[in-house]
Amino acid sequence: MSDEVPLILMVEKKTHSVICAGANKEFLDVLYSFLTMPLGTIARLVQQDSLRGPVQVGSLNTLYESVVNLNKEYLCSDTCKEMLVRPRNSAEHHCRSLKLNIDDTDPTSYFICPNFHECGINMLSTFKNQRCECGNIMDHILPFQSQEAYQGFLRDGTTFIITDNLHLVPNIMYEDIQSLRSFFDSFLKRNEGDGVLSLEIIDMNVNKRQILDLLKCSLLSKTALSHFFFVNKPILEGLSYPVSFVGYPCTLQIKVKIVVRKSNRKILYAEGAEDFAEFLSGILTLPLGGVVRLLRAYSSIGCVDNLYNSIDGLIEEKFFVSKEDKCRLLYPNVAQHFQSNICKQMFPICEHTSTFYCDENHKMKLVDPKSSSEGFFKVHANLPAMFIVTDDLVVAPASLMSGYALVKRLKISLRDVIEKNVTIGIKEGFGILKASLTSRSALTNGLWHLLANFNEENGFVIPVWCKLNM
Repeated sequence: MSDEVPLILMVEKKTHSVICAGANKEFLDVLYSFLTMPLGTIARLVQQDSLRGPVQVGSLNTLYESVVNLNKEYLCSDTCKEMLVRPRNSAEHHCRSLKLNIDDTDPTSYFICPNFHECGINMLSTFKNQRCECGNIMDHILPFQSQEAYQGFLRDGTTFIITDNLHLVPNIMYEDIQSLRSFFDSFLKRNEGDGVLSLEIIDMNVNKRQILDLLKCSLLSKTALSHFFFVNKPILEGLSYPVSFVGYPCTLQIKVKIVVRKSNRKILYAEGAEDFAEFLSGILTLPLGGVVRLLRAYSSIGCVDNLYNSIDGLIEEKFFVSKEDKCRLLYPNVAQHFQSNICKQMFPICEHTSTFYCDENHKMKLVDPKSSSEGFFKVHANLPAMFIVTDDLVVAPASLMSGYALVKRLKISLRDVIEKNVTIGIKEGFGILKASLTSRSALTNGLWHLLANFNEENGFVIPVWCKLNM
């Protein structure tokens, strides 16, 4: 099987733009698979080299890299760090059935106790070296056998027209890519010689490296196909929009201190305990489509909103392998056990659940690899660990002088610095989530509504370390 999928482009040569494209199931399955990917996977993929080179998606890259660099001592276990930097896709088996799959996450393996039959506890783990309730280390690999035959998301026999900004429309008159090519040719002939457009039809066979480029363009550009095909066309920095209030019920409150530069109203950094670090790092396990749904398809992430919205109008019986496959794209889940309690409260995305049997009658107990069912980070009740988070979401352990060192490194006058204790609730959480994908000043843009009236009546004061060093 060739590692390429066909794509037909209608190109306007004068303006270096793509009018539209034609594709079949093979290409569309790959495009829709973007929505199932965890943000941590996307952060890792967009830093890989391709024709466009590594790109920056808001503050997602810096958040991801800071978690990669975080010392394991702050996390419950080595496995917890692996779960954050290599999050799994709840639609993993569907994506692995695609002709092109750019997700480089290792396939899920299954482990049981070496004394499985003797201990009789029937425990199963998706991570090696977890401990069975009998005390043994679960390191005996078990072959995975699924009763389901995975065929991607869409049915065979339908082609689609794709606009430059990734609106997708099914073309039910043409069942294969060759007949769709004939339709494009006839359109071109009808419009030849009008003197307005300079059109050309281009046949492509798209490989994995080009799909990686398409992922980058779909996240950063409002004209994704044009930037995908015309590689030298520069992508302008995406605009960031304040998030409107999203009315999901949530009582979670995270206490943090924000340190602000008065002259430009930008947050220099925020300081909080383990729950703040847990909340931010947990963003990496959320699927892209789930985030778009939470933001009600107003995420402002490139063309991703259009891609997501195109799913809803497609009749599941006609276009999808099953009704469940449409739901898998509209409501993508977090992979099983990859969601902390804090993120579950803040962002109502369901966690995928699977049931496993060692035979028809014996259900297996799946081990939660997190040492604490609450989350990934260690919680110190008496003396909580503190973390400092920069405006672009670099998470690092805080020290007594870390804030002062940051201000000095940025060459900011101490008289220009103030601080305030604030609470991160659902409005603030959603603001940071959206800004993390669209802005390199995620805290400033996500918490913009807190940055008004710099006076003591509104809780702003001069930091103690500023007074000591003035």
